[in-house]
Amino acid sequence: MCGIIGEFFKITPSKLDGFLGRVDRIKHRGPDGQGISFFNKEKKHEIRSPQGLSSYDENLKYLYTDALAHVRLSIIDHSQDGLQPFVDGDLSLAFNGEIYNYIEIREELRLLGYEFSTDTDTEVVLKSYIEWGTDCFRRFNGMWGICIYNRGSETVTLSRDRFGVKPLYYMDTGTSFFVSSEIKALDISFINNDFLALFLEKNYIDFDKNTLYESVYQVEPSTVLIIDKLRAKTEFKYFDVDSYEDKNESVCDLIYDSIKLRNRADVKIGGLLSGGIDSSVIAGVTKKFNSDYKLFSAVFDDGRFCEKKYIQKTEEYLGLDVEYLTPEVDKLSESVAQQVYIQESPLRSMAQIYQYQLYKYISENTDIKVVFNGQGADETFSGYNEHIICYYLDLLINFKFSKFSKEISEYKIISGLSRVNILIKIVSLALSKPKKPKVTLLKSRSMFPPRTLQNRLKFNLMCSALPEYLKYDDRNSMAVGIESRVPFLDYRLVMRALSISPELKISEGVAKIPLREIARKNKLVAPKVLDRKDKAGFVSPQEIYMRTGLKKDIIEHVNNIKKYNQFFNVSAIDSMIYDFLNDNPVDYNMIFRLYTTSIWIDKYNLRFKNEA
Repeated sequence: MCGIIGEFFKITPSKLDGFLGRVDRIKHRGPDGQGISFFNKEKKHEIRSPQGLSSYDENLKYLYTDALAHVRLSIIDHSQDGLQPFVDGDLSLAFNGEIYNYIEIREELRLLGYEFSTDTDTEVVLKSYIEWGTDCFRRFNGMWGICIYNRGSETVTLSRDRFGVKPLYYMDTGTSFFVSSEIKALDISFINNDFLALFLEKNYIDFDKNTLYESVYQVEPSTVLIIDKLRAKTEFKYFDVDSYEDKNESVCDLIYDSIKLRNRADVKIGGLLSGGIDSSVIAGVTKKFNSDYKLFSAVFDDGRFCEKKYIQKTEEYLGLDVEYLTPEVDKLSESVAQQVYIQESPLRSMAQIYQYQLYKYISENTDIKVVFNGQGADETFSGYNEHIICYYLDLLINFKFSKFSKEISEYKIISGLSRVNILIKIVSLALSKPKKPKVTLLKSRSMFPPRTLQNRLKFNLMCSALPEYLKYDDRNSMAVGIESRVPFLDYRLVMRALSISPELKISEGVAKIPLREIARKNKLVAPKVLDRKDKAGFVSPQEIYMRTGLKKDIIEHVNNIKKYNQFFNVSAIDSMIYDFLNDNPVDYNMIFRLYTTSIWIDKYNLRFKNEA
């Protein structure tokens, strides 16, 4: 787990010290050492150091035209052998992530005659590429952002894991081609106006190659991108959710195997635990073969937002060691601003702030360097409330009226909604259409979530909201030298879960039926937790904080953003501020997005396109 920064095809050679300044911007991703391979004319240089590249000042005088640097968080093979980039002939490789099945692939390569000098998965990645070319990515089970520079062919090959757990960005300035694990290492100036409008109006972000920054793109999940010196590009998908052939393996076996594979590490492993099923299943399985498994949870003093009673049930049931952290709320405005910088974007909510505080606590108070996270189960096993409504619409479309009536009756009891209100939700979904912009003068694209359950799951998995949650998780964990692993995003498990019939996933108003049954049968989750019918998620008293400790800061920033009146509907924003100040009903989520957008613009000194 690490960070990558590369600059290639530089037209005018320059000194290396400028490039190393970019390395410094992502050094938090790799506190355990740095390395660089760089080229000038016919010469190739390699430097690797646990102390960092700054200790090699004598090399800063060198000129370079191509450079690939790496900052390392050591998880597998702590020795200096693991420092990257790895070089073999004309190839230089920098790798961010983990290949969990590297042991099996290494044995396969040994049978083909390859020898290995390290115990790293990085060496397996490089030799897999030498043997199979870009087909190697289909063999990997893991998370990754990979950059391979071929000096001979003068090409850069980029690859990202199937679901985009690990980031990888690129930018072509005309004079250089940059690759980076984080955008803050690049030279950014302008906002992607259309993309910002889409985030503000529809809450979509990180769903295709575009980003909130003009001219900065991300390698999309499941994608290989090859660029040559003339900027000719070859791009293709090595994995497709719709064309994957499900092998009909046992869901239970896949859950166990995924978690077992992700326990491969030469460091101590811990986990995050909520009061729900997903993280509890991971804890229950891990506990069976890792007795030294410690968990952490954020809980609020306010009982309306606290999951502690459910977490304690799982803690007692499984005999776990759980440490509880109460989120810090005394410096909220500073925490919001810090999180905007870490995330490189405006925020959807305050939830990621509490996640960051958890990771920071783990990093500073324990020797744990790998943490399990439950992301991905909702998007594959139908865990969101919207999935239930999509399923009910499916029943109507397919004329399953008897089952529809029965389901509505059960959901009415569980949700506390009246039959009329449930029907209104279903009709609203069926008749939904794009809405006019509320606060921007920009016309955002007509991106609309599918109505059928199966397509909605795929949309949530690849477009919204999982990619956003994965970005939050990556930045927060890597900001403090922690590797986050997501067992539910093992591609075999994802595809098997997606193949399960909707009628087997949702029944009598209850979602995630297959996961609940596995947990109950294998005694992985406390019965009290399994019997929960609600979907709480990570709830927080955000609206309370917005009306109290954050109120002054919010008003200041939202008023400040009105100066960009060629992009924002000032009268609409004024109306929202009035309602917010007078405690009238208002879209708090929209206000929070506007608030953090203003902070983001200031933090990164950004300008709008065509700004005078």
